[in-house]
Amino acid sequence: MTSTSTPAPLPSDAPADTPEAAASALRTSETRYRRLFEAAQDGILILNASTGQIDDVNPYLVQLLGYTHGEMLGKKLWEVGAFADVQRCKDMFAELQAQGNVRYDDMPLKTCGGSFISVEFVSTSYDCDGVQVMQCNIRDITGQRRAETANAAKSAFLANMSHEIRTPLGAITGMAYLIRRSQVTPQQADWLTKLELAAQHLLELINAVLDLSKIESGRLALDEVPVSVPRITANVVSMLVQAASAAKLTLNVETAPLPQGLVGDASRLQQALLNYVANAIKFTPSGGVTVRAACVEDTAGSALLRFEVQDTGIGIAEEVLPRLFTPFEQADNSNTRKYGGTGLGLVIVRQIARLMGGDAGASSRPGQGSTFWFTARLRKDNRVAAPLHFAANSAQARLAEEFAGARLLVVDDDPVNCEVTLALISSAFPQAEAVGNGLEAVRRAELQPYDLILMDVQLPGIDGLETCRRIRGLPGGAATAIVALTANAFTDDRRRCLEAGMDDFLTKPVLPDLLFETVLRWLLRARAAAS
Repeated sequence: MTSTSTPAPLPSDAPADTPEAAASALRTSETRYRRLFEAAQDGILILNASTGQIDDVNPYLVQLLGYTHGEMLGKKLWEVGAFADVQRCKDMFAELQAQGNVRYDDMPLKTCGGSFISVEFVSTSYDCDGVQVMQCNIRDITGQRRAETANAAKSAFLANMSHEIRTPLGAITGMAYLIRRSQVTPQQADWLTKLELAAQHLLELINAVLDLSKIESGRLALDEVPVSVPRITANVVSMLVQAASAAKLTLNVETAPLPQGLVGDASRLQQALLNYVANAIKFTPSGGVTVRAACVEDTAGSALLRFEVQDTGIGIAEEVLPRLFTPFEQADNSNTRKYGGTGLGLVIVRQIARLMGGDAGASSRPGQGSTFWFTARLRKDNRVAAPLHFAANSAQARLAEEFAGARLLVVDDDPVNCEVTLALISSAFPQAEAVGNGLEAVRRAELQPYDLILMDVQLPGIDGLETCRRIRGLPGGAATAIVALTANAFTDDRRRCLEAGMDDFLTKPVLPDLLFETVLRWLLRARAAAS
C-alpha cells in the first residue's frame, strides 16, 4: 500500500484531464482510503488471494490481537498465531478462494497474550492493479457472546428455579384444595385461606421474576389463541373473590358488547387484569372494585380493547403516578411501608400491553380511589370460534355426568403431585390411573388406549416430549388428547410441548377449575370428532 504522504498540489494552470490531474486525483483517493483504513474501528486484513500472504493490516487489528505489524506482514494467514488451528485456517482460506465472499458469524481468534476472542469475519475478493486480493473485515463480538452466554445461563437458572419451586407449590395448593373439600372447622377453613393466599403470593413473585427476565432479554413472546373476554374476567373474579370477600369489598364486572372472533394471548390478558384487580383489593380498605372491558376501536381486521379496574381505595398522589410503571418502583418505598410487593407487576402489565399494540396507565386522587387501565389490539378471525366458557364448578359436574367412563392417565414422577392430581379428578374419573415415568406410560398406552393423558415434562428415563411422540406413533395414539401439566413455565416450554404433539399446556400449580375446564374441552372435542 502507498504511504500517507500528502499529494503535491496541481499547478494552477493544469487542465483537469491531464496526466498530472489524474495522478493527483489517484493520490488523493489513496490518501483518503489509507486514512479510513487506519481509523477503522473494525479489524481489516488484506490478503493475496493466490498465496494467502498478509499484505496489510490496520492498527485496530494490531491492537486487538496484540501482534506487531512485523509479526504479521508478509506471512501466510496460517503462520500467524491468531489462527491457532493451522489446518482449519488453511481449509478456511481454500473456502475463501472458492467462494470469494464468505461470512463467519462466530470465529475464535487467539491473541498474542494467549486468550481467545470471538469475532465476526467477513471476506470480500476484488482486483487491485491486476492482483486478486481479499479484504477480511474482523469485528470483535466477545462482549456480545459473553452477554448471550450469561443471559442463557440466567434463563436456565430461572427456568430450573421456577420448576423446583412450582413442583412443591403445586402440592401445597392442591392439598389445601382437597382439605377444604373435606369436613373442616371454621378455624381450619380460615387457616386454609391464609395458606392459599400465601401460596398465591409466592406464585405471583415467581411469575414476576420470570417475566422481568423475559422482558430484559426480549423473549417475552405472545401466544395467539381464541380470546373470550367473559371467560378472562370470570377467571379473575373466581381467583380473587375470596380475597375481596375477606376484605368486605364488592367485586363487580361491567362488559360492553365486544366483536366476535378475537385472537390474541388470552393468558397474558388475564395476567394483566389479575394484577390490576389484586392491587385494587390490596389498596382498598372499604367499598368495592369494578372491572370493565370495552372495545374502543373496531376495524375489519382487528379490535382495540380497553380494560379498566376502578377502586374506592386510598388513591395515589399525582407526583407518584409517573414512576409506578418503572421496574422496582412503588408508591411507598420506605422501610416503614404498610403494603408489600416487588414493584414488578405494573411494569409487566405495560410491557404486555405494548407488545399487544396498546399501552397502560392510571389516574387517581388521594382518598378518592384509582383507575388503572390498559389497552390491547387483538386480531379478528371469524373462522375461529370463541373458546368454550363454563360457569364455576360446571365443568367438574359435566365431567362426572357425561364422561365418568373416560380413561385418563396421569404421568408424573413426583408422588405427591401425582396423588394431588388423581385426587382432584377422582370425583369425575374414579378409574383414572397414574404412572411415574415415560416408559411405563408408553407401555400402558400400548395395552389400552386412553381418552386423555396429563403429561409431566421432566420425567426419568425419557422425558414427556419423547413420551408423547412415542404414544402418537401407537395405533390409535393420534386420537388421544395429551395435555402437558408441568412446572416448566417458559414460552419455549409451551412451544416445545406443542411441537412434540401435545394438544394443550397447563402450568403447575394449576387451578382446579382450569384443570376441569381443560379436560372437559378436549373430551368434548374428541366426542365431536368421533361422531
